[in-house]
Parts: sequence; structure tokens; C-alpha cells
Amino acid sequence: MAAARFRPNLVIDAAHDPEPGQELRLGDVGLRVIVPTPRCVVPGLGQGQLPADRSLLSALAKHHRVLVPGFGRAACFGTYAEVLQPGRIRLGQRVH
Repeated sequence: MAAARFRPNLVIDAAHDPEPGQELRLGDVGLRVIVPTPRCVVPGLGQGQLPADRSLLSALAKHHRVLVPGFGRAACFGTYAEVLQPGRIRLGQRVH
């Protein structure tokens, strides 16, 4: 999957999505994970050089369906986080 389909602000290479409430540190930047990101059909539409992928949402629903507090189970990919400590993030920086 091309990350550009999901319009991320930050891409982290991790074994699994961080859990809500988990705090992440990237250098001097601090983040707190809020909630998984529910997805709609938009990432599967054609975007720029990326062709339409109508199977995307069903694949997420099959493999990444999780409980979103106050919303129920949803096809999710990624997480929302709040900034606890602003700062600069560099490419390749480790996440703790």
C-alpha cells in the first residue's frame, strides 16, 4: 500500500499500531496516541499517479477491524495522536 493514499503526517515503521494512551518520543517530540483511525472509501480512489484500488477498504475491514471507543468496530489504519511536546522530527529518527 502506498502511504500517500492515507495522507499521513508521520509514518512510523513498527511491528503494530501503538495503543491508545501510549506515549511516543521522537527526539524531543512527545506524542500520545488517542484512537485508531477509521477509514472510508477515499484512500481506495484514484489519487494523482495512484490508480483506484477498490479492494482496499474490504482488505482493511478483513485484516484491520478494531474497536474504536465511542464508535464501534471499524476498518482502521493508523492512529490519531496529540502533541504533548512540540519540536523537530528528522527522517530516520528512532521512536521510543
